[in-house]
Amino acid sequence: MKFVSFEVILESEIPKRISITMRPEVFIATFSEKTLSKADLHSVRNFEESDALSFDYKFSDSLLISCSDLFSGKHSIKTIEYNIPDDVAIIIEIYEVNDRISEKNYFLVNAYKIVDNKAEKINAAIFKNKKEALDFAYKIRKI
Repeated sequence: MKFVSFEVILESEIPKRISITMRPEVFIATFSEKTLSKADLHSVRNFEESDALSFDYKFSDSLLISCSDLFSGKHSIKTIEYNIPDDVAIIIEIYEVNDRISEKNYFLVNAYKIVDNKAEKINAAIFKNKKEALDFAYKIRKI
C-alpha cells in the first residue's frame, strides 16, 4: 500500500492570510509490535491535481487549509509517497508547522488506522512541541 504526505510552503491572502511551511514525518505501528518506526520512503514528486482530495482530507478540519488556499496563493508542494507493509495497523503523520503570520511553530498529528487496505483518519491534534506530539503518537499506536 502507498501512503502520501505533503511538504508544503504556502502564502495566500485570499480567502484568508496564510504563510506557512509544513514538513512531515511518517511513522507506522504493526499489528504485532505496536511500536512506532519510520515509514519507508518510496518517492517524492510534484503535487498533482489528483492529490487535491488527500490534501483537503489531511488539513481542512485541523488547520482549516484546503486546495482553494493553494490555488489562490503562491505555493510549493511536494507529494511524498511511502511504502506501507501489509501488517501495519496504524499510521501516524507528524507535521512540523511554521506559521509566519502568528510567528509560532507547532506540530500537527494525524492518526490513521488501516481499513480494507486504506488509511482512515481516526484522530488529529495540534501540539506546542514535538515531545507532546510524539507522546500522543505513542498513545494512539495502541488502538
